[in-house]
Amino acid sequence: MKALMIDYLLSPEVERMLAQSEAVQIPLHAGVKGPKNLPALASIKPMTLDYGKAADRVEDVTRRFQPILGL
Repeated sequence: MKALMIDYLLSPEVERMLAQSEAVQIPLHAGVKGPKNLPALASIKPMTLDYGKAADRVEDVTRRFQPILGL
């Protein structure tokens, strides 16, 4: 039963419904067209991140954002 539910939720049919709904979700299946006002998933370039530099700045960034976020 669980596999059937997951298969259904990840199906092109459901992705098409979600892309056309108010949720405006970007489908992962290549054959399913996404929302008109969003770029195709294949055209989006992933962001590069230097994890070492990010780790080095965690404490500083945390300290700076805590007052802003009221933490």
